[in-house]
Amino acid sequence: MSRAIQEHENHGFVDGALPKADRRAVEARLRADPAVFERARAYARQNDALHEAFDRVLAEAHTPRLPESRCGAWRRAAALALGIGIGFLARDQFAAHRVHRATLAPPAALAHVAYVPEVLHPVEVVAQEEPPHPVAWLSKRLDAPPARAAARRLRVPAARRSALAGIG
Repeated sequence: MSRAIQEHENHGFVDGALPKADRRAVEARLRADPAVFERARAYARQNDALHEAFDRVLAEAHTPRLPESRCGAWRRAAALALGIGIGFLARDQFAAHRVHRATLAPPAALAHVAYVPEVLHPVEVVAQEEPPHPVAWLSKRLDAPPARAAARRLRVPAARRSALAGIG
């Protein structure tokens, strides 16, 4: 028994893009499978409808060049100068929103120290595991075991009681 016709073969057959040998093989398989043959006929009807609707658009003459702008060179230069001026005057408005390296470095260093030594799960702890595992893991990473003094003890809220779910 011959293999089933692949969709790309069906489209290639309908579009006339298959080599002769492949075309003959696909024709033989289409004769053997009426459902696939009907699908190929539907593709051919769709192609005919598209050609009927849009061939006239493809045949239309097109302009080789875009029309020249009526805006003079001096107007373009004025618009450019205005944009540069507005950008220069507004530069201080956005300076307050910049992240400075000094504010980013300490949390990044802490994250680095916490995660780099981890071998088992260097990126995340499975959040579905309620304490004690995530608390023990984080305590070990931060050198603050849960059994130490109350001032250094980690307190992790139970996320499920708050209808929250941790992701790691």
